[in-house]
Amino acid sequence: MKRSPTQKIDALLFLTTLVSLGLVPFGCATPYLKGLTPQGEKVYLGIHPMQETEAYQSYLLSSKSEAAKLNYLLDRIKEAKELTYYHNGGRYSWLEAYRAGTWVVRHHYEKGEDARSFIRKETLLYEKSAKPNAIQFPDGSIHIAYFVLLNELDSLEEAA
Repeated sequence: MKRSPTQKIDALLFLTTLVSLGLVPFGCATPYLKGLTPQGEKVYLGIHPMQETEAYQSYLLSSKSEAAKLNYLLDRIKEAKELTYYHNGGRYSWLEAYRAGTWVVRHHYEKGEDARSFIRKETLLYEKSAKPNAIQFPDGSIHIAYFVLLNELDSLEEAA
């Protein structure tokens, strides 16, 4: 099915949220989690600890700048093929999320901007809406994207 230009822009801006989801189908009362399991464990985009991932190995060879951290997150999205991303009510695959996130970083990131500030600015645009940017995991849980991305950054900074 072809997407209209408006839908394509939404898909790109969606990953404005980098990786996000606006989940919850109309009428669904699914609670959004904030990057923690009910047991209080942090949730990540993929394998954790991440030291053996390609994303981490690429980061180690990078400048380790704030922009490099954002590229690391994009690489983590690329590795997390089993996740579903939601933005503004739309549902997106890892590839759509990766492409949209790449576009957002290229067009919205200002040199020297702190990665956390950028993520906050771009992923929490829809925070107060009924359909925030979110990520659905294989177990069916749905997490607000902002918190999952912060978990990833925390882990990256601790490991590097």
